[in-house]
Formats: sequence, C-alpha cells, structure tokens
Amino acid sequence: MLLYKIKQSESKYSPFHNYFILLNLSSLFFFNLFLLYHFRLKLYYKELLFISLFLIINSFQSFSQESVFQGNCTSEIYQKKLLATDLNYKLETEAIEKLIDQKRALKINTQIRGIKTFATIPTVEKIYKIPVVVHVVHRGEPVGEGINISDDHIRAILKQSNQDYRKVINSTGYGNGFDTNVEFALAVRDPNGNLTNGIERIDMSNNASYMALGLNSNFSAYFDSIVKYNLFPKKNYMNIWIVSGADGGNWVAFGGGGIVCVSAYVFNLHGTVSHELGHEMSLDHTFAGETQNTDGTFNCPPVETDPYTQGDRCGDTPRHTEFSQSCNGTVQNPCYPGDASQVDDLYETNYMAYGRCGKGNYGMFSNDQKTRIRVKAEYRSNDYVIYNQLVPPILPVVNFLADNTVSSDLNMPISFFEKSEGVPNSNLPESEWPNIQFAWEFKNGSTIYTSNKQNPVMSFSVPGYYDVTLTITTSLGVSTNTKQQYIFVQSQPITPVCSIDFVEGAYYHSVHSVKFNDIYKETRIDFSDTYLDLRSTNNTLVKAGQTYPLILNVRGEINRFQHVKVYIDYND
Repeated sequence: MLLYKIKQSESKYSPFHNYFILLNLSSLFFFNLFLLYHFRLKLYYKELLFISLFLIINSFQSFSQESVFQGNCTSEIYQKKLLATDLNYKLETEAIEKLIDQKRALKINTQIRGIKTFATIPTVEKIYKIPVVVHVVHRGEPVGEGINISDDHIRAILKQSNQDYRKVINSTGYGNGFDTNVEFALAVRDPNGNLTNGIERIDMSNNASYMALGLNSNFSAYFDSIVKYNLFPKKNYMNIWIVSGADGGNWVAFGGGGIVCVSAYVFNLHGTVSHELGHEMSLDHTFAGETQNTDGTFNCPPVETDPYTQGDRCGDTPRHTEFSQSCNGTVQNPCYPGDASQVDDLYETNYMAYGRCGKGNYGMFSNDQKTRIRVKAEYRSNDYVIYNQLVPPILPVVNFLADNTVSSDLNMPISFFEKSEGVPNSNLPESEWPNIQFAWEFKNGSTIYTSNKQNPVMSFSVPGYYDVTLTITTSLGVSTNTKQQYIFVQSQPITPVCSIDFVEGAYYHSVHSVKFNDIYKETRIDFSDTYLDLRSTNNTLVKAGQTYPLILNVRGEINRFQHVKVYIDYND
C-alpha cells in the first residue's frame, strides 16, 4: 500500500487548487486508486473517495433537499436597458414577437381546420445549429484553475446545455418537456475564415478593478470596450463571457447575441448556462410579473388575461413566485388557491425558474417555450451561417478519446468522443453536420465493429485489444487516425478488493475534478445534490515503467486548510 499526503496552501487566485501527483509504476498491473479527502469547515466534516481504475467521483451540492438557486439573474434589468438604448435590439425584439404570434396563429388555425387530418402527415423539424464563442475573462490563473476553466470543462458545459435543449435520453435533460431541436457548438471559423477553437482567453491580471471586484458597474465601461472590439459579431455568434462577477448577477446582454455568466455558476454543469441561453433565445423567467414586498416576500404574478403577452408570455407555464418550490412536487401552488391540480411539480423543474429540485435534476422546456426558442433561432439562422462558422476551414486533424479504455465486462457501454481540430461538435451521439462524414472502425483480429456517428456509444462482446480508427471526410478531403490497442475488453469483470464507504449527504466544498491517464471526471459545484457514487464507472490501462500524473482540482475556502490522502491498492 502506497500513501501520498498533500497539504493545501492558500491560493491567491480562487478557492480552487490543483494537486499534481506522479505515480511511477514499476510493474504492469491493474490497480485501484483511492483518494480520501478530508475537509473540516465550521460544524461539518466530510470524506470523499476516488477510485481509478475503479473511480468514485461524488457530486456535491447543497446542505439540504432545497432547490438550486441559479444565481441573481438580472435579465429583466438589462433587457429593459437594451430596449431603451439600443434601437436595433428593440426592432429585432419586436420582429421576433410578431413571428411568434404568427406561429401561434398558424398552430391555432391548423387545429381549427382539423388536427386529425394533419396528424397523419409526418413532420421533421429543422435542427438549428448555433455557433458559440466562449470568452474566459480570467485573473491570470493557468488554464484549468479558478476562473480560467479548461477547454474540456467548456465543452462539458455546452454538452449539458445541448442535452437540455435536445431532451437527450439518459441525461438530466430528459424531463417532462419538449425537444427544441436547437443545438450549440463551438465555432470553427472566425469572420475572416480562419481556424478557431471557439474559445478566447482574456488575461485581466493587470487590471486592479477586475482583480478586486470583477465586472461591476464601475468597471462595465471598460468591459463594454472589450465587447465592442470583439472579433466575433454578436449577430453571427452566440458569445458567452465567463467573468469573476457581474453586477451582482450572472447575466448581461450586449445588444443581444451574448450572455455573461459568473464563473462560480458555470462550474455547475447543469442549469445556469441553459437558463441564461434561454434568455438570449427570447425566454423570460417563469415567475415574470411577480412583485416583492418590503419584508422580502414575493407576491404572485397577476392573473393573465392574455398569457402570450403577459407574465412569461407562455400559455403553458403556471404562474408562481421565485422561491415557492417545495421540491416534493405535491404542495399546491399558492398562486392558484383552491386548485389542487396546480402543484409545484409543474414548474419547479423548468429551466427558466430558479430551481432544480433533488429529483434527479431533470429539467424541461414547455411547448410554448420551445416555440419562442425556435423562432429566435429561425430569425437568426442566416446570420449563423454567413461566415461558414461551423464549416471546417482546414482538413481535419483527427483525434478522439474514450471515457473508458478498459471494459471491465463484456458489453459494457463505452462512449467515444470525436475531438478533431477544425470539426464542429455538439457532443451528442446523434448530431449530424452537412458534408461531414464519420467512419469509425473497432478491430480485434477478425472481429470488427463500425459506426458512422460523430460520438458513438459502443459495446464489445469479444474480449481482447481493439485498434480504433476514425476517418473523417469533408469537402476538403479525407483524414484519418488510428490508435493501436486503444481499448481492452476483459472476459470477466474485476471487482475491487477494497470495499469503501463514503459519507452520505450533500456538501459544497469538495474535489472538483480528477484526471488520471485518459480518465477525466468533473463534478458539479453548486448547492443541491448529494454525492453520486461512480465507483467502477471508469477504467484505464497503465504500462510498466511509465510515469502517470494524477491531477486533482479541489474547492475549499481561502485560508482554510485541507488535507488530501491518496491510497494505491493494486494486484487485485
């Protein structure tokens, strides 16, 4: 048994810290890596355990089964400001509202003429793809630390938003709502036709105001100048700005076409970005119209005579107040006294509310919200393709990864992720791109599996080593990459010898991410869920005589010491 101990020192950047451990393996073996993380804060104590090959990553969120607070979303304030000061934004908003009215009138007319007649005609909705550029406005941290979140973290955020907007099966986006058929992908071309990865990093370490306060009312003029000279026009790209603070909230728009999220909220891989993108896609809060009393309590939005012009302008979302969720789905909505059918379950999982209760965190968009989202996407559709923002500008440099390179059992699902340079990717298995073809081959002797999906999920019934080849064909030609013996499938499962228990409960400060060889796991950092037990969900191969880095990213309070212990258990 090998034991490594690391003591945390205070960080000048943020409450996120990296631990870097080198493990030199003198013989070839499969091993279990246990991380026991101790942290004492005020009145509570917790332990978190990781395993790799058999890995535990436990999600941590609140101190109770209360709803997730999305942050001080100030969308209404900025929208009113834009409508009053930006004529182009005002005209675009009015044009979109007219289109929404026309869509709704067409739907009503269709129903009057006979819904049964039209129900027999199959309809395939167009999938709108929106090019995204993420601007990380950091404080000088290395990439992957603090505000300066990693490329993989950014892709994970967009993947989660796509799961939400596409209602992907077996994801937290698979709630009771509707698939909007709208996807977001990092741009691969800038307006000049040059290659981009869709991520821009802006170092503000020389700006004392930003270092001390982040983006605030005293600093916004300077930030406006950054946005003004932004290479990526807000009309043609969905700009996402990640900052250390934003006027007490996590939403700012600059004439439409962009959102600002405070970094503390984007660490949460579910909710905040989908919520803020919803505002940019013409959605209001579901509690729009509420008023607040001097004692801090809220009054219900007024009864709507026309739900499509009042409240959140959606006829299928019930009126409610910001924090009226009980999270048990059975409490009557106080805005509908005497109506037993109106319970909090009808709105507490909506992305545009201020909550995501502890029921698996499944979210939803209503049908009327879907209509508004799609009208905005349709209105901007020509702007989103004018620069070929999602068309490869170069012959792709093919690369890919798997979430497991070792299958601990036959037919265990393994997810493969295409990560080639110059190729757009919404990180969904079923996503398709015009004039781009993907051809995967998984070969183990005479056993061959294939797939034509961009990000396939595969399982293998024959044990052994598999060579994996990905070939991508575009209008610029064909490129390929093969990784020899990339996947190992075991004939029988290996069960960890050590049986480790972890503390039940919900906690805020904890290990944020773990990277070991080709295993990378990130956890959510907000205030809602209990730990998730992910033991035996990720595996990797290690080779004799090689050195492997183990990188941990831990969240804690500044000036609070944490102790990390790593246990290596092998020869199972």
